[in-house]
Amino acid sequence: MIRQFNINDLDKCTKLIEQCNKGNLKVRYFPLLKNEVEKRLISRLNSNDHKMLVAIDNSKIVGFMELFIEVEEKYVQILSFFARTKFNHVFDMCVEFMRINLSEFSLDYVISDFNEDSIKYMKSIGAKTDGKEIMINIRKEEFIETIEDTATELNEKHHSDFIELHNKFFPEVYWKGDLLVKEINKFKIFVILEKNILLGYAVLSCFGRDEEEIYFIYSKNRKSKIQLINKSLGAAFKWTESVLILLTSEEKDDLQYYLDIGFHKKEVIYVYHMTL
Repeated sequence: MIRQFNINDLDKCTKLIEQCNKGNLKVRYFPLLKNEVEKRLISRLNSNDHKMLVAIDNSKIVGFMELFIEVEEKYVQILSFFARTKFNHVFDMCVEFMRINLSEFSLDYVISDFNEDSIKYMKSIGAKTDGKEIMINIRKEEFIETIEDTATELNEKHHSDFIELHNKFFPEVYWKGDLLVKEINKFKIFVILEKNILLGYAVLSCFGRDEEEIYFIYSKNRKSKIQLINKSLGAAFKWTESVLILLTSEEKDDLQYYLDIGFHKKEVIYVYHMTL
Protein backbone atom coordinates (compact mmCIF):
# COMPACT_ATOMS: atom_id res chain seq x y z
CA MET A 1 0.00 0.00 0.00
CA ILE A 2 1.14 3.55 -0.77
CA ARG A 3 0.05 6.60 1.16
CA GLN A 4 1.34 10.11 1.73
CA PHE A 5 3.91 10.77 4.44
CA ASN A 6 2.75 12.36 7.70
CA ILE A 7 4.69 13.68 10.69
CA ASN A 8 4.12 10.44 12.62
CA ASP A 9 6.26 8.67 10.00
CA LEU A 10 9.29 10.85 10.70
CA ASP A 11 11.28 8.47 12.93
CA LYS A 12 10.61 5.33 10.89
CA CYS A 13 11.34 7.01 7.55
CA THR A 14 14.52 8.56 8.92
CA LYS A 15 15.74 5.13 10.05
CA LEU A 16 14.83 3.59 6.68
CA ILE A 17 16.72 6.31 4.81
CA GLU A 18 19.77 5.96 7.07
CA GLN A 19 19.85 2.22 6.37
CA CYS A 20 19.42 2.60 2.59
CA ASN A 21 21.35 5.75 1.70
CA LYS A 22 24.73 4.15 1.09
CA GLY A 23 26.71 2.27 -1.54
CA ASN A 24 25.05 1.99 -4.93
CA LEU A 25 21.72 3.02 -3.35
CA LYS A 26 23.06 6.41 -2.23
CA VAL A 27 20.86 9.26 -3.44
CA ARG A 28 22.53 12.36 -4.87
CA TYR A 29 22.35 15.45 -2.66
CA PHE A 30 20.42 13.64 0.07
CA PRO A 31 21.79 14.33 3.58
CA LEU A 32 23.44 11.55 5.56
CA LEU A 33 23.20 12.83 9.14
CA LYS A 34 20.03 11.98 11.08
CA ASN A 35 19.19 15.56 12.07
CA GLU A 36 19.69 16.75 8.48
CA VAL A 37 17.43 13.98 7.15
CA GLU A 38 14.72 14.96 9.64
CA LYS A 39 15.11 18.63 8.72
CA ARG A 40 14.65 17.82 5.03
CA LEU A 41 11.55 15.67 5.59
CA ILE A 42 9.92 18.33 7.75
CA SER A 43 10.66 21.05 5.19
CA ARG A 44 9.16 18.91 2.41
CA LEU A 45 6.07 18.25 4.53
CA ASN A 46 5.51 22.02 4.76
CA SER A 47 6.07 22.62 1.03
CA ASN A 48 3.29 23.03 -1.52
CA ASP A 49 5.54 21.79 -4.33
CA HIS A 50 6.70 18.54 -2.73
CA LYS A 51 5.00 15.27 -1.81
CA MET A 52 6.42 12.27 0.02
CA LEU A 53 5.10 8.73 -0.36
CA VAL A 54 5.57 5.82 2.02
CA ALA A 55 5.20 2.15 1.08
CA ILE A 56 3.59 -0.10 3.69
CA ASP A 57 3.97 -3.88 3.87
CA ASN A 58 2.65 -5.90 6.83
CA SER A 59 2.10 -2.63 8.74
CA LYS A 60 5.78 -1.66 8.30
CA ILE A 61 7.25 1.19 6.27
CA VAL A 62 9.43 -0.50 3.64
CA GLY A 63 9.85 2.32 1.11
CA PHE A 64 9.97 6.09 0.71
CA MET A 65 9.71 8.35 -2.35
CA GLU A 66 10.13 12.13 -2.51
CA LEU A 67 8.55 14.10 -5.36
CA PHE A 68 8.66 17.62 -6.76
CA ILE A 69 5.34 18.44 -8.45
CA GLU A 70 4.26 21.31 -10.72
CA VAL A 71 0.50 20.84 -11.12
CA GLU A 72 0.00 23.61 -13.69
CA GLU A 73 2.75 22.25 -15.91
CA LYS A 74 1.69 18.61 -15.32
CA TYR A 75 5.27 17.80 -14.33
CA VAL A 76 6.70 15.58 -11.60
CA GLN A 77 10.28 14.72 -10.69
CA ILE A 78 11.44 11.90 -8.44
CA LEU A 79 13.94 13.48 -6.04
CA SER A 80 14.70 10.39 -3.99
CA PHE A 81 13.67 6.77 -3.59
CA PHE A 82 14.58 4.29 -0.85
CA ALA A 83 13.49 0.68 -0.34
CA ARG A 84 14.83 -1.74 2.25
CA THR A 85 13.73 -4.89 0.38
CA LYS A 86 11.75 -5.80 -2.76
CA PHE A 87 13.17 -2.76 -4.60
CA ASN A 88 11.24 -3.28 -7.86
CA HIS A 89 7.97 -4.16 -6.12
CA VAL A 90 8.06 -1.05 -3.94
CA PHE A 91 8.96 1.11 -6.94
CA ASP A 92 6.07 -0.47 -8.89
CA MET A 93 3.64 0.54 -6.15
CA CYS A 94 4.91 4.13 -6.17
CA VAL A 95 4.67 4.39 -9.96
CA GLU A 96 1.15 2.97 -9.93
CA PHE A 97 0.17 5.53 -7.26
CA MET A 98 1.53 8.31 -9.50
CA ARG A 99 -0.24 6.94 -12.58
CA ILE A 100 -3.55 7.07 -10.71
CA ASN A 101 -3.04 10.45 -9.04
CA LEU A 102 -0.83 12.22 -11.60
CA SER A 103 -2.16 10.75 -14.83
CA GLU A 104 -0.59 12.18 -18.03
CA PHE A 105 2.07 14.08 -16.05
CA SER A 106 5.60 14.20 -17.49
CA LEU A 107 8.01 12.39 -15.15
CA ASP A 108 11.76 12.97 -14.79
CA TYR A 109 14.20 11.03 -12.62
CA VAL A 110 17.87 12.05 -12.32
CA ILE A 111 19.99 9.04 -11.33
CA SER A 112 23.70 8.70 -10.51
CA ASP A 113 25.50 6.25 -12.80
CA PHE A 114 26.22 3.91 -9.87
CA ASN A 115 22.50 3.60 -8.92
CA GLU A 116 22.25 0.38 -10.94
CA ASP A 117 18.95 -0.83 -9.45
CA SER A 118 17.19 2.44 -10.31
CA ILE A 119 18.65 2.49 -13.82
CA LYS A 120 17.52 -1.09 -14.48
CA TYR A 121 14.07 -0.34 -13.10
CA MET A 122 13.53 2.77 -15.25
CA LYS A 123 14.59 0.81 -18.33
CA SER A 124 12.15 -1.98 -17.42
CA ILE A 125 9.14 0.39 -17.42
CA GLY A 126 10.07 1.96 -20.75
CA ALA A 127 11.52 5.28 -19.56
CA LYS A 128 13.84 6.98 -22.04
CA THR A 129 17.21 8.67 -21.55
CA ASP A 130 19.62 10.61 -23.75
CA GLY A 131 22.50 8.69 -22.19
CA LYS A 132 25.27 9.61 -19.78
CA GLU A 133 25.59 13.25 -18.79
CA ILE A 134 28.60 14.69 -16.97
CA MET A 135 28.13 17.13 -14.08
CA ILE A 136 31.07 19.52 -13.70
CA ASN A 137 31.62 22.33 -11.21
CA ILE A 138 33.96 25.20 -10.44
CA ARG A 139 34.55 26.91 -7.10
CA LYS A 140 34.74 30.64 -6.49
CA GLU A 141 38.47 30.63 -5.70
CA GLU A 142 39.22 28.78 -8.95
CA PHE A 143 37.52 31.30 -11.25
CA ILE A 144 39.59 33.92 -13.09
CA GLU A 145 37.33 36.55 -14.65
CA THR A 146 38.32 37.79 -18.10
CA ILE A 147 38.09 41.44 -19.10
CA GLU A 148 36.62 41.02 -22.60
CA ASP A 149 32.90 40.49 -22.20
CA THR A 150 30.03 41.63 -24.42
CA ALA A 151 27.30 39.55 -22.75
CA THR A 152 24.47 41.52 -21.13
CA GLU A 153 21.47 40.64 -19.00
CA LEU A 154 18.25 39.85 -20.87
CA ASN A 155 15.75 42.71 -20.92
CA GLU A 156 12.03 42.71 -21.62
CA LYS A 157 12.56 43.97 -25.18
CA HIS A 158 14.12 40.62 -26.14
CA HIS A 159 11.84 38.28 -24.16
CA SER A 160 9.98 37.01 -27.23
CA ASP A 161 13.24 36.42 -29.15
CA PHE A 162 14.67 34.51 -26.20
CA ILE A 163 11.55 32.35 -25.85
CA GLU A 164 11.58 31.48 -29.55
CA LEU A 165 15.30 30.63 -29.60
CA HIS A 166 15.23 28.62 -26.37
CA ASN A 167 12.17 26.57 -27.35
CA LYS A 168 13.77 25.84 -30.73
CA PHE A 169 16.98 24.39 -29.29
CA PHE A 170 15.58 22.86 -26.07
CA PRO A 171 12.07 21.70 -27.06
CA GLU A 172 11.79 18.80 -24.59
CA VAL A 173 12.86 20.50 -21.33
CA TYR A 174 10.62 21.42 -18.41
CA TRP A 175 12.01 24.97 -18.24
CA LYS A 176 10.66 26.23 -21.55
CA GLY A 177 11.30 29.82 -22.60
CA ASP A 178 7.96 31.24 -21.51
CA LEU A 179 8.27 29.61 -18.07
CA LEU A 180 11.81 30.96 -17.60
CA VAL A 181 10.57 34.46 -18.40
CA LYS A 182 7.56 34.02 -16.12
CA GLU A 183 9.86 32.90 -13.26
CA ILE A 184 12.62 35.39 -14.13
CA ASN A 185 13.21 36.22 -10.44
CA LYS A 186 14.63 32.69 -10.01
CA PHE A 187 17.23 33.12 -12.76
CA LYS A 188 19.72 35.44 -14.37
CA ILE A 189 19.65 35.20 -18.16
CA PHE A 190 22.61 36.61 -20.06
CA VAL A 191 22.55 37.18 -23.82
CA ILE A 192 24.84 37.96 -26.75
CA LEU A 193 23.39 40.59 -29.10
CA GLU A 194 24.65 41.68 -32.50
CA LYS A 195 22.86 44.52 -34.28
CA ASN A 196 20.04 44.02 -31.80
CA ILE A 197 19.65 40.34 -32.78
CA LEU A 198 19.88 37.70 -30.05
CA LEU A 199 22.58 35.20 -31.03
CA GLY A 200 23.20 33.31 -27.79
CA TYR A 201 22.28 33.05 -24.12
CA ALA A 202 23.02 31.40 -20.79
CA VAL A 203 20.55 30.70 -17.98
CA LEU A 204 21.93 30.80 -14.42
CA SER A 205 19.91 29.63 -11.41
CA CYS A 206 19.46 32.30 -8.75
CA PHE A 207 18.13 30.31 -5.79
CA GLY A 208 20.48 31.68 -3.11
CA ARG A 209 22.16 28.29 -2.69
CA ASP A 210 25.79 27.44 -1.93
CA GLU A 211 25.97 25.86 -5.38
CA GLU A 212 24.09 27.31 -8.34
CA GLU A 213 23.79 25.89 -11.85
CA ILE A 214 24.08 27.17 -15.42
CA TYR A 215 21.08 25.30 -16.80
CA PHE A 216 21.28 26.21 -20.48
CA ILE A 217 23.95 27.63 -22.78
CA TYR A 218 23.42 28.27 -26.47
CA SER A 219 25.83 30.05 -28.80
CA LYS A 220 26.82 29.78 -32.45
CA ASN A 221 30.55 30.03 -31.72
CA ARG A 222 33.11 29.30 -28.99
CA LYS A 223 34.01 32.97 -28.40
CA SER A 224 30.43 33.93 -27.51
CA LYS A 225 30.03 30.81 -25.39
CA ILE A 226 33.13 31.72 -23.36
CA GLN A 227 31.75 35.22 -22.80
CA LEU A 228 28.40 33.83 -21.62
CA ILE A 229 30.09 31.42 -19.21
CA ASN A 230 32.37 34.18 -17.92
CA LYS A 231 29.44 36.55 -17.37
CA SER A 232 27.40 33.86 -15.59
CA LEU A 233 30.25 32.83 -13.29
CA GLY A 234 31.14 36.44 -12.48
CA ALA A 235 27.53 37.09 -11.46
CA ALA A 236 27.08 33.84 -9.54
CA PHE A 237 30.21 34.24 -7.44
CA LYS A 238 28.82 37.43 -5.93
CA TRP A 239 26.67 35.19 -3.70
CA THR A 240 27.53 31.51 -4.18
CA GLU A 241 30.58 29.31 -3.63
CA SER A 242 30.27 26.89 -6.55
CA VAL A 243 28.62 26.62 -9.97
CA LEU A 244 27.51 23.48 -11.84
CA ILE A 245 27.15 22.77 -15.54
CA LEU A 246 25.65 19.58 -16.97
CA LEU A 247 27.29 18.35 -20.17
CA THR A 248 25.23 16.04 -22.37
CA SER A 249 26.76 13.23 -24.40
CA GLU A 250 26.68 15.57 -27.42
CA GLU A 251 28.83 18.10 -25.53
CA LYS A 252 31.50 15.65 -24.37
CA ASP A 253 34.02 17.25 -26.74
CA ASP A 254 33.72 20.46 -24.67
CA LEU A 255 34.82 18.72 -21.46
CA GLN A 256 38.53 19.45 -21.86
CA TYR A 257 37.84 23.15 -22.39
CA TYR A 258 35.91 23.32 -19.12
CA LEU A 259 38.63 21.40 -17.27
CA ASP A 260 41.23 23.82 -18.64
CA ILE A 261 39.44 26.86 -17.18
CA GLY A 262 39.08 25.37 -13.71
CA PHE A 263 36.04 23.07 -13.76
CA HIS A 264 36.21 19.58 -12.23
CA LYS A 265 34.24 16.46 -13.06
CA LYS A 266 31.76 15.98 -10.19
CA GLU A 267 29.49 13.10 -11.17
CA VAL A 268 27.98 11.16 -14.05
CA ILE A 269 24.20 10.92 -14.24
CA TYR A 270 21.33 9.65 -16.37
CA VAL A 271 18.09 11.62 -16.76
CA TYR A 272 15.11 9.35 -17.44
CA HIS A 273 11.84 10.67 -18.91
CA MET A 274 8.38 9.20 -19.37
CA THR A 275 4.70 10.12 -19.36
CA LEU A 276 2.63 8.61 -16.55
